[in-house]
Amino acid sequence: MKINNKRRSGFILAVMLLLVPLFFSFSFWSFLDASPTSISTQTNLCIEEVFYLEKELREISGLTYYAEENQLLAINDEKALLYFIDVETGKVVQKRDFGKNADFEGIELVGNRVFITEHTGDLHSYKLGKDKAGKDWKTPLSASNDVEGLAYDAERDLLLFACKGEPALKGKKKRKKERAVYAWSVKDKEFIEEPVMQILDLDLLDFFERSTAATNMYPHTRKAYRARLKKFAPSGIAIHPSDGRTFLISSQGKLLLVYNSYGALEHIEFLHEGQYSQPEGICFSPEGALYISNEGRGLLAEIFHCKLTY
Repeated sequence: MKINNKRRSGFILAVMLLLVPLFFSFSFWSFLDASPTSISTQTNLCIEEVFYLEKELREISGLTYYAEENQLLAINDEKALLYFIDVETGKVVQKRDFGKNADFEGIELVGNRVFITEHTGDLHSYKLGKDKAGKDWKTPLSASNDVEGLAYDAERDLLLFACKGEPALKGKKKRKKERAVYAWSVKDKEFIEEPVMQILDLDLLDFFERSTAATNMYPHTRKAYRARLKKFAPSGIAIHPSDGRTFLISSQGKLLLVYNSYGALEHIEFLHEGQYSQPEGICFSPEGALYISNEGRGLLAEIFHCKLTY
């Protein structure tokens, strides 16, 4: 079949116009570079299932697992409502009011009691089966610390507060280029004023450079990954039920950090920026299934059911 020269020229021009923007895009060069999106030796996080949530959960923040009913419990950051979500369908099967509206960020289930934290670090508890929050506690944390995540460390019987903002408590010397995780004793109902975890920018950058030292990576790609690491500010935290590893997710920079049970960093995952538009909540089922909530940002929010391979 013969093709007219004008048509051939037009076709070539059209293809070139499509390829030129791609040629100069970061994602295209990253593809050619074949740089890893996970810098440890293990393989990446795999999304097995996606649940699209109802409109009123566009601002979903915290997430925890309710094993007795095989459900996820979720909150949004505007209303004092507890959402019960079926893990098979992603549908809200029940809603419960637990008090006055506030900026709620983290949620964790300990036994049959739900703990919910505001961004100020104020802690509320709600016993499943009752209509209102049963107890409230003030902590030394404040809005400047900007608490975003809450997790339960069963081994030490501690609630963990992941702070997105200032790592130091009010009245103490401010610290730059780091983030902190604080703890509250469930048994003693007491706050521990020294952080149980400190995440320093320098440590993340050092881990990245050591892990990628033998990797053939373009300078601009390396620079982009380093810039993402400097943005780390936790938006969620969870403890793996079988091995005690701590998982910290960050919407800023789109990152997932994994620390072993001794507190050593063992893995950094650069999340796909197109899929994880605003990851806010993270939790595990008792069997180790991982769930991540993704705020809607004007669209429908999502919950990702993920498979861990590291």
